[in-house]
Amino acid sequence: MSTSSDKDNINNGFAQVQSMQVNMGKNKDPKVLLHPMKILFPENQVTAIIGPSGSGKTTLMNSLTGSISKGVQAEGKLSLPGQMAFVPQHDQLHGFFTYRWYMKQYIIGLVLVAGLYGFFMLLQGFLIIPSEFPSWIEWAYYIPFHTYSWRSFMVKEFGGEGVTFDSQDKFATGMEVLEAYEIESVDPNLDMLYLLIYICIINIISFVILHVKHVSHNRRQVADINGTGGRKI
Repeated sequence: MSTSSDKDNINNGFAQVQSMQVNMGKNKDPKVLLHPMKILFPENQVTAIIGPSGSGKTTLMNSLTGSISKGVQAEGKLSLPGQMAFVPQHDQLHGFFTYRWYMKQYIIGLVLVAGLYGFFMLLQGFLIIPSEFPSWIEWAYYIPFHTYSWRSFMVKEFGGEGVTFDSQDKFATGMEVLEAYEIESVDPNLDMLYLLIYICIINIISFVILHVKHVSHNRRQVADINGTGGRKI
C-alpha cells in the first residue's frame, strides 16, 4: 500500500474498496471478504500485492477485473487508465464463458430445437397435406424453415413436363406428385428468399439473446461507470 497527494496521482491508476461481502444465508450476518482500502498503481511502476494465503489477494484481483463470484456484493471505485490484462491464478474463463455454461445452453437449445423440429415436421406438408390441417393450426405450416426447403426440393426434383413414371406407378408425371402434396404452384426462388430471411432472423435473435446475457452478467459483476473517470466495483 502507498499514499500520495492527489496532484501526483492524476494520471495514475487506483482502486478504492469500500466494502466486499458475501451473503451467508437467512438469519446470518454477511461475511466480510475485504475491508476498506485504497491502492495506488503508479504509472511506469510495478505494484506488488503481497500477503499470506487467505488474506484476500485473489479476491481483490477478481473484484478489480469484474470476476467476482455470484452472491458477492462489492462497492468501491476503480480507475485503470489504458489497457488492462489479467492472468488468473488457475486456468479459468469468465463465468459467462465457462464450458459448463455453454454445455447447459447447448443441451437446452438442442432439446428445444429437436422438439420444435419434430412438431413442425408433421406440419410441413409431407406427412399431412395442408388441406387436411385443422383450421386452428394452419398457421404452423408457414412457420418451420423446412417447409420451404422441402417443397423447394420437391419442385426442383419433380417439376417440369419431362418428369414421367411407369404406367404402373401411382403417379404418371412429376406434376401429379406436386399436386398430390398441394405444392404445384410453389416458386422455389421465393422460398429460397424466405429461407434467407429466416436465417437472418435466427442470427439476429441469437445475437440479441447472447448480448443481453453478456450485459446482464457484466452489470452484476461491475457497476456502472461514474462521472469521475473511475468505475464502481
